[in-house]
Amino acid sequence: MALLLSLVFVLAACTQEEPVQKSPIPEFDFDEPAAPRDGSASLSKDEIVPPGPFLSGPSERTVVATGPGWKLTAFANEKGKICTDAKVPDGGSGACGSLQPNPSLCEGRFLDCGGSVSPGRPFYLNGLVARGVSKVRVDLLDGRRITTNPVGQAAGFSVNFYFAVIDPCSLPVVVTALDGRNSVVERLETGFEDLRIGNSCS
Repeated sequence: MALLLSLVFVLAACTQEEPVQKSPIPEFDFDEPAAPRDGSASLSKDEIVPPGPFLSGPSERTVVATGPGWKLTAFANEKGKICTDAKVPDGGSGACGSLQPNPSLCEGRFLDCGGSVSPGRPFYLNGLVARGVSKVRVDLLDGRRITTNPVGQAAGFSVNFYFAVIDPCSLPVVVTALDGRNSVVERLETGFEDLRIGNSCS
């Protein structure tokens, strides 16, 4: 997925944030980051099939995951790519991908990555991930490691999705797709460590 980062600046402290409006986009019974329901927990890396190069799914914007203050939607375009749009406080990000390997853009055969970041706000990491991947592990710049489970299994796409909210004092530097036995399916460097935007963290 071609990485598209939206750098947005913090408004004056007296400005109130607008409440998140309910979208008319149909919402599916997606899985919040919890145990997958598509059998991926039992698959090994040799059983997981790369979904590219032509991806499929609904052509209408479809909500695949939501959380406090954010919403991830997706749709399939006529070129066989799946486009995602992450709406987050003070901004968002969007990109289209087909899981064709391009490490310089954080795109592999089994997952890719993108995100949205602004000063003093969390980093909202998201991307496509192959069906059958059990978890996505995220290595942070400060040495910590978190994991998140795929979402959007019931939304009708040929891939799943993932979303993670990263501490504003850190950045994701590596994303790794894991199988049901916690073996590495694919590992990508994000390149996000160069995004120094002046967060006041000790």
